[in-house]
Amino acid sequence: MDPSSHLRFKHIEGDPDGGELRGCYFKETQPGSGEFTLHAPDHSVIPTEPSPIPNNSAFTFTTVHEFTWSLIFDYSEPQKLHGHGSWSAVHAKSFGNNRPSIGNDDPESGTFQAQGGPGTGTDDDLSASASA
Repeated sequence: MDPSSHLRFKHIEGDPDGGELRGCYFKETQPGSGEFTLHAPDHSVIPTEPSPIPNNSAFTFTTVHEFTWSLIFDYSEPQKLHGHGSWSAVHAKSFGNNRPSIGNDDPESGTFQAQGGPGTGTDDDLSASASA
């Protein structure tokens, strides 16, 4: 896959749960459309609401690890293949018994940068600093 055709999560900051975004990436549906699909590290499409994802708009999705995510992705610098945004995640209710301090009223949150082009392979950086 051409690394310049997608914007990989490059710097993820916030609660350590944001690490689940590592390896995921955005791909523009058509060049210049401002609409995106979200992909897992295995290149499968992650179903989002809405779909496709409009630039600079909120969207949600749920992962197999029982997280419900809300993100905003702003593709602010297409000429540099760079975007950024914020994320928040809550654990599904089934996690409540195993991690009672975490529930729907305790979202985890953070920010991210997404970068396309050379160097966006598997060298994703992750820095964690609590923000929730």
